[in-house]
Order: sequence, then C-alpha cells, then structure tokens
Amino acid sequence: MNQWHLFLAFFRVVMLGIMAIDFFRESYEGAGLVQMVCLAAASALLMFGKWRFHPAYVIALALVYGAVFLSP
Repeated sequence: MNQWHLFLAFFRVVMLGIMAIDFFRESYEGAGLVQMVCLAAASALLMFGKWRFHPAYVIALALVYGAVFLSP
C-alpha cells in the first residue's frame, strides 16, 4: 500500500469511530440507558451468538422495535 491508501484507511476508521460514538450518545439521550443497553445486547447476541443473523436483519428488527416501543 502506498501512503495515500494508508491515509484513506485511517480516515475511514476515524470516521466510523466518530459515527459510533455519536450513535451511542444520541441513543443514550433519546431512549435512555436501559433501552440502549438492551438493544445493544440483543443485537450482539443475534449477530454473534448461536443464530448468526445478518446485520441487515438485526437493523430491521431494531427499527421495528423502535417504531413500536419507543415512538411517542
């Protein structure tokens, strides 16, 4: 890899880290700590546990959960 590719890879990692931190901060402020921890734990179990759900299905389930239980 040349210098340009290393810079772009580093830039992507930094941007994804900023997005993840921002996601957790907004989710903590919006839904609360208990909801955030429960959704994160359920997502981790579904993706990395026994069933190995595809991340797209986990995101879809989280959106449905949010629409049903967290909408005002």
